Amino acid sequence: FFPGPPGGAPPGAPAAPAAPARAARLGQLLALEAPAGPFSLKLRVGVHSGRVFAAQVGDRDHIELVVTGRDINRVARAQEIAEPGDVVITDTTLALAPGVQVSRRDAGFHLLHDAPEALPRAQRWRWDQAPGLAPGQGERVEDLLALASRIDALTPYLPHRLPRRFLEGGEGAAGTGEFRPVTVLFANFAPFSAALDLLGEDAHTAAQVLNAYYRRAQAVVHRYDGIVNKVDMYTSGDKLMALFGAPAAHEDDPQRAVRCALEMRAALDEANAEIAELLAGKVSVARGIAPPPRGPVTLSQKIGINTGVVFAGKVGSARRHEYTVMGQPVNLAARLMSVAATGDTLISPSTRRAVEGRFVLRDLPPVTLKGVPEPVPLAVALQPTEIASESRSGLGRAALVGRAEECERLLAEGTAALRGSGRVVALTGEAGAGKSRLIEEALQQLILRSGARVPPEERVPPFLLYTVECQSYEQSAPYAALRALLRQIFALDMYGGPAARAEAVARRG
Repeated sequence: FFPGPPGGAPPGAPAAPAAPARAARLGQLLALEAPAGPFSLKLRVGVHSGRVFAAQVGDRDHIELVVTGRDINRVARAQEIAEPGDVVITDTTLALAPGVQVSRRDAGFHLLHDAPEALPRAQRWRWDQAPGLAPGQGERVEDLLALASRIDALTPYLPHRLPRRFLEGGEGAAGTGEFRPVTVLFANFAPFSAALDLLGEDAHTAAQVLNAYYRRAQAVVHRYDGIVNKVDMYTSGDKLMALFGAPAAHEDDPQRAVRCALEMRAALDEANAEIAELLAGKVSVARGIAPPPRGPVTLSQKIGINTGVVFAGKVGSARRHEYTVMGQPVNLAARLMSVAATGDTLISPSTRRAVEGRFVLRDLPPVTLKGVPEPVPLAVALQPTEIASESRSGLGRAALVGRAEECERLLAEGTAALRGSGRVVALTGEAGAGKSRLIEEALQQLILRSGARVPPEERVPPFLLYTVECQSYEQSAPYAALRALLRQIFALDMYGGPAARAEAVARRG
């Protein structure tokens, strides 16, 4: 971003000459040597000039600076149609940058061939030159507390729960990184620009509209111990990038990511309800824009998820660096988001293998994606699979060998419970000791004993089986196991709203 002059005039002249300069600088790095051999870097640059909307969104856990608007979508489009090594500028920038040489690339876009030398950079404030404690300060407790307060105010701008090793300074700290398996989620939400059109200069309400979606999406990501890595520009709307497995890893990160995506549907409904209240009566009459029949603005989203090994770490220079992930798995997740239908969650084959049996999936025909040589088979994640169905799938296994005494005790307790005397059984043991298999055997025997051909003295009343499973990401969720049980009993959609749940309970009653 190249800031414009006072008064809000578009900064076309500084931006256009800088773009080919950046491309030339990357051209000096075309033959980098690595352990695997030389490789090339190519840069695609898009340049557009206009006005943007910038807002800080989030909460105390994490604050993100989001820059968005129709002009952001326009520059994303310019970058998208540029080929590797190209600089593409828009009509607007061309009109503001005299002396540039271009040829037409697309309607409203031009391929930049040459430009005058960039203007000298103005002197800017640098954080590392900011005034610190004056001589003699720092000796009083009040000075240290004031400094700690200033540092604490910056904490929400760091990635959520970033390990300390990435915060250490020193030589080479900006290059701290590692290769690790990560599940990447991209969510495209739109059309926020429509809210900007309706609100005109009301930046405060526009920030509230954006935060209505963002803070809910971020809360869901954090609930599953992921992080929001960034909110980036996109050709239509904006895209949110969330990571599961970096910087903190869990054995079920793919499952967490898919559950997060499905839960974000309910978060979107809540956000749209708040947005409708925020925009009620605040449509800009001066702009002459009438609200659509369904309300001023209704956001939609579509999500793509992929799992793979990526580079995760700090990238950048000593003056400015960030924690992020890079690699082909990241690009594939973004491609899935781009081809997903509105409201869908598309998952890649690698993510599907990791969550198979945990979710109801709908297969799609293989899709050809940009940058991927072969068509990719995709699936839409619809909803979680109840654990009960997984348990039933194991009831036809071969007979259990051993554990006869433990099985008889479980059968005795289960029989007593089904005949009216309630029971609670705790089965404990080391991982892999066979607890789940023993439970399956006992349930199978109880189901057989509920049949009509069983002698009356051994028969148990017919019963319905409900099974729940506690997950590590639900440790701080009140009544998580009980809520999962009630969802099965009343056949509730776990992502449905309060009205839908009330209707389902009334039908069951």
